[in-house]
Amino acid sequence: MLSVNSISSYGRLCSRRLSSCRILYNAAVAESATAAANATAASNATAASNATAKQGNEKTSEHQHPLVNLGNKLGDELLNSNNVNLIYDNFKKDFGDITENSHLSVSSLQKSYSLNVPLSELLKKSTFKNSEADPYSILITLCDYNLARPKHFEIILTHFLKLGKAEDAMALWVKYLENLTSNPFNGVENKYSIIHNNNIALATIAYLSLPGVTPDYNVLLQIIKPREVVDKKFEFIIPFSRIKYLIEIVTPKKDVKEVMNNYKTLFTDYAKNTPDFYTKLLAKPHYQSLKKIKEAYFSYRDMVKKNPKDKELIDHKILIVFMDKLVEFGDVIYAIKVFNDFKDFDLGDSKTDLQNHLLITVSNLKQAGFHSFAQQTNGLNRVLAIWNSIIKANSKDTPKPESFDALFKSLILSGNGHLVKTIWEHEMPKGYKSNKDVAQSYILSLLEDKDSMIKNPDTLFKKIPSSVCTINTLTSIDLINGILLRYSELRSKDKFDSIYKRYFTSENEYHLQPTVDTLAIKMLANYKFNPLSNFNFLSSISEDINNFSKVNAIVTKFIDITPNIKTINMLYNQIKKPWNSRKSSLFISAQFSKENGNNELAEAIFKEFAEGSDGSIEKKNMLIGRDLIKSLILGYCDLAIRERDPSYLFKISNFINLSEQIKYSPYLPMLSKVYNTVAYLSKVTKMDKSEKEVANEIIEKLHKVEKYTPSEKDTEILKNAGLTVPDKPL
Repeated sequence: MLSVNSISSYGRLCSRRLSSCRILYNAAVAESATAAANATAASNATAASNATAKQGNEKTSEHQHPLVNLGNKLGDELLNSNNVNLIYDNFKKDFGDITENSHLSVSSLQKSYSLNVPLSELLKKSTFKNSEADPYSILITLCDYNLARPKHFEIILTHFLKLGKAEDAMALWVKYLENLTSNPFNGVENKYSIIHNNNIALATIAYLSLPGVTPDYNVLLQIIKPREVVDKKFEFIIPFSRIKYLIEIVTPKKDVKEVMNNYKTLFTDYAKNTPDFYTKLLAKPHYQSLKKIKEAYFSYRDMVKKNPKDKELIDHKILIVFMDKLVEFGDVIYAIKVFNDFKDFDLGDSKTDLQNHLLITVSNLKQAGFHSFAQQTNGLNRVLAIWNSIIKANSKDTPKPESFDALFKSLILSGNGHLVKTIWEHEMPKGYKSNKDVAQSYILSLLEDKDSMIKNPDTLFKKIPSSVCTINTLTSIDLINGILLRYSELRSKDKFDSIYKRYFTSENEYHLQPTVDTLAIKMLANYKFNPLSNFNFLSSISEDINNFSKVNAIVTKFIDITPNIKTINMLYNQIKKPWNSRKSSLFISAQFSKENGNNELAEAIFKEFAEGSDGSIEKKNMLIGRDLIKSLILGYCDLAIRERDPSYLFKISNFINLSEQIKYSPYLPMLSKVYNTVAYLSKVTKMDKSEKEVANEIIEKLHKVEKYTPSEKDTEILKNAGLTVPDKPL
């Protein structure tokens, strides 16, 4: 069994690896410095034959490219002198000698990298207060020499902005564009170029800092991406999050407030003219975390609330996307808060759509300590409460068909799909039965009813007129996915392939795109139809293992629909690398949620990630705390409740302690689950002395967490069980 000490040891291991990585990185970046060191070692070697032989195998300055030697010399001078003007003059003279004697082509200068780092250091030194050199003049010289790189422009753009010289920074941006278009080897064609994005951000800040500017997104675009570079393969996406971050770093303190207000005006103008901005933002790989989703929501909410009369900013579709993403990442409570934040806004007819989605969102709520029957009952009560108090109460007459569709979906999600049939037959207006969306949700409820005697999807469609829909005229991807899953369970390969081809191949008449749920079902079906020892899961659906966000979404659904933990473990062994904390956490959770899962294997997955993944210690700690430790704690809570075994509190306590050691702020809903678990166990089990001690330790820790408010009901249970509970949070 993995102990806390063995878990904690990953930090020391990662620290050693990080040191090694830094050594390798510095060696790669300072390629010329390494060569210089070798040359120096060679020149100081003795005349002995063995030393001479060794020296003959080493690179010397005579055999190096002249630009490498120049870079080495420039680096040494920068290290030993602060006279920037003298160093600069020496550099110009040496460069002139090299170009005159070596006949270097323009392209070879444009492609060279040996001078990039020392020239960056030269420019940085030229910006120091005690420097008499002119940074701009040095940069222009580098442009003339075909040696200027995006990093060099970043240094001077930052310098101008810190001095409050926004106009000079804007002028320099024009020069930067000239440099991009004249040098085909600049390296910014890659849209992920961090330095290029930084330069766009700095130029935008310069624009926002201009005296008397009225921020306008279209005007900014004309400045950032003028006509002469439209046809180039450069990315000119405005990196708003980067801009917001850099404003306080590069703007003089006296101007920060004004520039930040200009930023907000610009962002509002952009968001208003780009309706799908937030939808695309939340689909990006680096936004696949609860923290990032909430950050994006805060920016949207604040923008709308500061412009409440601007109806173009309020889009119920964006709110629904936020609610769905929050549910996807496990924070259903906050998804409900999104609805509450906007329930009083004038959304017109769209308000009904938002209310319908609240119904579906609420159906995803689960409560710790409750078993399936209680979950179903509580889920039903919540769904009916929303239906009666919000949807029916706000309907002039009978709720619309779309609302009944949402009701059916919410009943299915909450485990009460068997009630859909009753509503369909006795409570819903007969005219709604010809609504295709409602009819498809009805069929889906029958398909997912575990007590139903109907197993073959073909039979289900006899329940509705063919004029409404048939198995060959569907539009609901949820229903299509349900049918595919059923054929997979029945191992009906021909029927599975027929339905998949009909709806999801390129020649299909319905033009439907497979969702991640579809792909997960297809992946499971492919395995069932071809259970070979060398079967490759992702290859069977032609997915790239490096597309983390999509693969993680597929894995989430795959685990949900796969009853056999051995199949899930087989998938883990195939795709555990490249390491991704969310992916590993999904497989950890599976060990607790699936029959025959193994909590020791869950800890082994944790250990593999901790020891195998790369990155800084700080980043790794954040990922481990955010994803892996949370999954282990929640998993052990479920296991303790399911088995009514208080000994698992030791495990929970160990991982809470580990989260403290890596200084990761706990996830508040997780703390509620832990508190509820301790309360439940204290009520239904008889704890021994050591179990009571660890329970008291957990309670004390939770009461010390800032912003966490323990449940009054759970607190009362704990006190009645004789456990020590502070009167109020400390």
